[in-house]
Formats: sequence, structure tokens, C-alpha cells
Amino acid sequence: MLASPRVVATLRPGTVPQEISMTQAAPAFRLDGKRILVTGASLGIGRAVALAAAASGATVVISARGRAGLEEVGAAIAAAGGAAEILPFDAADPAAIRAAVAAAGVLDGLVNNAGSVTREPFLEASEAEMDRVLTLKLAHPLAAGEP
Repeated sequence: MLASPRVVATLRPGTVPQEISMTQAAPAFRLDGKRILVTGASLGIGRAVALAAAASGATVVISARGRAGLEEVGAAIAAAGGAAEILPFDAADPAAIRAAVAAAGVLDGLVNNAGSVTREPFLEASEAEMDRVLTLKLAHPLAAGEP
């Protein structure tokens, strides 16, 4: 049985974070035998999703641009008794997405967490910058489902 990862969650702004386990949050949720690709899995929400999916029984294919962060997440999953495969690629490159999905083999799910932010105030961001951010989040995930 895979040990449940611990997650620190702040429930409301200004409240004290409390630690909960993913099995406490969703004890009946299981992904046994499923293969889930999680993009942006080296940090933050993507890391938490990868840990939770592994705790729920999935083999998690973790991806991000850099391998170092993925190695750490993969080690955390393995230490808890889970299974992870590391597949670094740039989710901003549709050709890299297609190649990675082909290399990953059969997948049962995709968590499109890879993202980017603009450092400019929203109303001051250029059209090109907004296109870059929105394309990464909205258009490129479709490449994962294309033949």
C-alpha cells in the first residue's frame, strides 16, 4: 500500500495551514492500474497532483522542462511506494508534446498543469505575451490528443 503524501493546504486566506493526507481528503478515490501524465510536475500544484495520483495507485508520468525537479518528485513518489516515470519536455512546443506522448505509451489521463505567467499587469501585457500564455494553457494541450 502506498503511503499517502502529506499536503499542506491553506483553506482560507489568513488561516493557518493545516496538514492533511490525500487519503483523508478523498479516501475512496483510486487510480489503480492507470497511467496519468502530469505536466508541470516539478513544483507546486503539479507536484501535489503527481503525489496524490501516485498515492491513489496510478503510475504517474511526470513532466516539466527541467529534469532535476522531476528527479526529486520521482524519488518522493518512489520513497512512498509509488511508481513514477520521468519524461522531461517543453509543453510550449507542440512537436515536443506529440513526441513525449508517443514515448509515454498508453495514457489513461492527462493533467495539463504546465503554465506560464506574465510579470506585467494584465492591462499592460502585450498581445504577444497574452498569446504566449494562453496558447500554452489552451492550445498546446490539444497536441497531446492529436495523432
